[in-house]
Amino acid sequence: MNHLLIAKASSRLGMKFIPHGGVELNLGVETGPDAVLDANFLQKIEQTNSVDLFDYTFSDPDHIDAKTYYPIIAEESAAFANELEHMLEHKKYSGVITIGGDHGVGYATFLGLLRYHKNKKVGIISFDSHADLHLQKTSPSGNFHGMWLRPFFEKFDDESIASVVNVKIDPHNFLYVGNLIIEEEEVRFIKEKNIATIDSKMIEADITGMIKKIADLCANVDVIHVTFDVDVFKQSIVSATGTPNPDGFEVEMVTQCIKPIIDSGKLFSMDLVEVNPKKENSGPTIAIGQMIIEQFLPGFQS
Repeated sequence: MNHLLIAKASSRLGMKFIPHGGVELNLGVETGPDAVLDANFLQKIEQTNSVDLFDYTFSDPDHIDAKTYYPIIAEESAAFANELEHMLEHKKYSGVITIGGDHGVGYATFLGLLRYHKNKKVGIISFDSHADLHLQKTSPSGNFHGMWLRPFFEKFDDESIASVVNVKIDPHNFLYVGNLIIEEEEVRFIKEKNIATIDSKMIEADITGMIKKIADLCANVDVIHVTFDVDVFKQSIVSATGTPNPDGFEVEMVTQCIKPIIDSGKLFSMDLVEVNPKKENSGPTIAIGQMIIEQFLPGFQS
């Protein structure tokens, strides 16, 4: 039986301001972990897996001054990462699942995982409609959920955020899956670092090529971390999220991409983020989040 560590990261900390292109704060995304991991779904997971739960609640961004926003993110993310690393070092887990909250929790999770895997080559696959690769100075919104990945590649332009990232990743061990809605700086950075991407056109035109691209990345690393933002799906499928994408993926496209990750036998961890139960008609979005976790469960091998 697999022994899973499931972290509920209740957070809107990465979204202090109105999202870029939005009209209102993403109030309620911090309740996503409880909605996704409800009693019935947890019981379903526990039928085939042993589970330890880890609860962590990040600060409410509405009570944080803009001047201390990034230092508090750094402090609380480092605390989460330290706790995660400690648990992984003292008990053998077959996998880690973190449920957010806004996508800024990915910074905390990945920080802890990189520290734990310090002697391994870690690959990361991001299912997302956004790159989350901005610097502080280039972000159109100022929200950290659109910057959290950048510090893992190079020096970030806020010292408090940069100072806690003591492990970097090779851009060649990173892959985006999604029809990306990105700004000029992110386009530039992706091209500069030659970061691989997969969009719906590639899946439709060259399914063999898509599978090979994912399989090649998996073959080049020791362990895989998946970070999954539900806004990768088209808005007609997932609407209860901060920034829905009318041009997102169909469900089958995503499940086709998941299979080669599972087949690699190298999946160790995943994030599932940006489900907002407080938005209208949230039931289908919550169900999609649960379905995605179920899709990945066979990949966590004891």
